[in-house]
This record gives sequence, structure tokens and C-alpha cells, in this order.
Amino acid sequence: MSAGAGMSMISQGSWRSTAVALAVGMQLVTLAGCDKLNHHSEEVTVSAIVPAPASGSTSQSDSSAPATNIGTVTHVHVRAEGIGASPDEALSQALRQAIMQVNGTTLDLASSQFRAALTVSTGRSMVDLQSSGFAELVQQESRGAISDFRVTELRRESSSDSSIHAVIEANVAKFKGPDSEGRPRIIVAPIRISGNVTPALNREATLVRQRITDALTQSGRFIVLEHGATPEIDAELERIANGQASPDQFSKLGQGVGADLVWVGRLNALSPTNALDEGSAVRGRGEWSISQQLVNVTTSEVLLSDTTPVDQNSKLADGRTSSIENSIASKVVSSILVQLFPVSIASRDGINVVLSQGGQSVKVGASYQVVSLGKAIKDPQTGRMLGRTEQECCTVVVDRVAQTLSYGHLENMKISPDELVDGNLELRQQVASVAPPDNQRQSAGTQRKGKSTHRGKDSAASERDDDW
Repeated sequence: MSAGAGMSMISQGSWRSTAVALAVGMQLVTLAGCDKLNHHSEEVTVSAIVPAPASGSTSQSDSSAPATNIGTVTHVHVRAEGIGASPDEALSQALRQAIMQVNGTTLDLASSQFRAALTVSTGRSMVDLQSSGFAELVQQESRGAISDFRVTELRRESSSDSSIHAVIEANVAKFKGPDSEGRPRIIVAPIRISGNVTPALNREATLVRQRITDALTQSGRFIVLEHGATPEIDAELERIANGQASPDQFSKLGQGVGADLVWVGRLNALSPTNALDEGSAVRGRGEWSISQQLVNVTTSEVLLSDTTPVDQNSKLADGRTSSIENSIASKVVSSILVQLFPVSIASRDGINVVLSQGGQSVKVGASYQVVSLGKAIKDPQTGRMLGRTEQECCTVVVDRVAQTLSYGHLENMKISPDELVDGNLELRQQVASVAPPDNQRQSAGTQRKGKSTHRGKDSAASERDDDW
């Protein structure tokens, strides 16, 4: 018997506001008999969740920064088949196939949208199941999870077989997460503290973790995951699951991703005589260091492990600890980037260069060693790649830092600019801080001169006092 064409009750415009409930609960159903069925799918519609920024709007740090992508809702056209002892059972099986073909091999049938769509055929005749009214009912009951539904075939297998064979076509909504663009997903674990733990040190560890998270996020090289806000995230997902949010939000459920890397740090704080107690003032000089490990979640391989001293001569007075936090974060992120994504010179025009990273990966006014990469070297005994040869080239002075790029110029050239090959220049350790431009030095000198007329002996002596 030929199938009647189903009339859609949902326009293409409303698809963007009625996405599918993917997984709401714990009851999972695995489909049996998949080897008997043939499936065809085609992605036909994409609706963006995040609109393009308004004309003229700019990022705080870089007007050319890419727009944030938090995912899209796609509608996939599928053709699915089902076999059952009755027409309604065969059609219900075909609906299961269509939904699971798009959203995976497991499906939560406790979801009200899918439960209604899968049970709406119960007790109906073959004529009813092929009517346009039934197609409209499926779309209504699924609240947009299924659209453009129609039964293309509904027949008995053979005269000797009482089984019913159903074939349907429909558009099934699916949430498509943002493209990682090759960036690894990383979690910054809460920092542990060795030594005498005080509330002040706990706060300091929390601030250091936040600075590291800031720097990794701003580098643009990682997708930083946050598991510390789990209660708030779970509460929001529960609101969506309970139907307290608009229907298009259901497609966001079950879309959590796991981490590729975990950063684990230990703050080796102060010696006992220099401990920073609650409400204390300066008790001498602090001896800080950070021990870190970067671990591959899949293999548990330690990719990076070291202990770095940080500002051992810095005083720990109120208002001064922020520099220590930034110093720790800078050293941590720098070591991670050097290990995984060394900063390179992406573009060069004479001595003016564009660096491949921005954010907190480099600092304005700082000078970094630049090396020119040569041929790759292999271990003659194991055949393992040892790396590429390096020739000291010059230094680069960072003039401006944007969100994903930095700008600077080359100095102290040890290789002719004509011999430099774009793409083979990488930054290494920071070598020095450069003096500000002449106009800034003149301005600063004028200010210092003005202040010196009001400065007495006590003030001058205080500047020579290291503990001032």
C-alpha cells in the first residue's frame, strides 16, 4: 500500500526553537536487530545558536578575535525501517531507528518528547498510520524532536510471514558541539599545598589556579574545561530536563565532553619561619616554588613534570601577592606552551613580525630568544625523532599583545634577514626586558623629576631599602 505524504506542522523557522531532547534521565535502551535494517541520512538544516556580533562591536583585547562558538542545532534527514508483529509496532521500531540513527545507539525513552512520539502509533490501523493526520500528530507530540515525518511504506513481509515492514522518512534534530579545531581539552586541577596550610595559603592557591586558567584560556591553544562549578551546571541541566526551559534547550543534554589533559600542581609555599598566617604582615622573604605535572588522560603518560622556583625574593605583604600569582601562572603556562605549542613567528615583514600566540603567552616589552629550526635529527639507535637542530637567530621584542596574536620586532640579528625562513622561527626563553620607547622614557623622566623636588632624605633612603 502506498504511503500518504505527511504535512509538516512545524515550519523551518520554528525548528530553531524546538530542538530534540537527547538524553534526560538514566533509563537507556539499546536497539536490537540493527543488522536487519538499512539507514540513510543527510544533514539538511543548520541553525546557529550564537548570532554574529553586531557591526562595529569589538573584543576588549582584540577587535579581530573570532566569535565564540558554543555549538549549533542541526536537522538531519533520515530514512529508517522497522519490523514488527503489528503495524504500530513496526512503525514504532522505525521511529526508534530514525532517532537513534542520528543521536547514537542508546536513547533515553523516559524523555517525554520521544516517549510520546514512539507510543502515538499504538492501536492504530495501517490506514491511520499512513494518513497525514498521523504524521502531524507525531510532530506535535515530539515537540519538534521529529519534523517532516511521513510513512513511505507499510506492508506485510509476505503471505507466509505475518510480520509488518515499515519505512519512514523524517528530519531529526541533533545538537552539534563546537569544533575543537585541533585544540586539546584540558582541566586545571585544584592546587595542592605542601607545608603549613593556612587559610591565606588556601586563598593563594585558589588565585594561582584562576590565573593559570585565565592564561590557558587566553592563549587560544586549549579548550579549558571547568568541573569545579558542577553543582551550578547540574542545576541548569536539571531545569532543562524538567521542561523549565524552552524546547530547543533539550538538545544540549548529554553533550558533556571529557578532558584530554589534566594539569596537576603543588604549591611549595614558605619555610616555617616565613609562613604567611591569617592577617599577618611581612615576616621576611618568601620562598615559593610550583611543582607541576601535565598528564595525558587516555594513557596516564606524564608529558611534563618539573618544579620551578618563583620570586624567591618577593615580599609577601598585602597587595604584593598578586605579582607572585601572575609570576607563577606565567611560568606554568609558558612551560606548557613550550612543550606543546611553542610560540613561533607566523608572519614577517622585514624586522616586523607577528607571533602565533597572544593573551598571556608573552608579555609586552619583554625580549625573547629566537632560534631558526634546521633539519630533523633521529636517534641512530632507536630511530626515535630527537627534534630539529636550532641556530640562535636574534631576539624579538614584543610591542603589542592581542587575544590570539602578538606583534613585535627583531633585534640583535645574528643571521641575515634574507636567510630567515618563515615558519622555521620559534621563541625560546625570555632573555631581558627592554627599555620603553624614547617618548615614554621622556615622560617618565619628567614625572620622576617633578616628584624629586618633593622628596626628602627619608624618601630617598626608603628607595634604597630593599624591604620598603
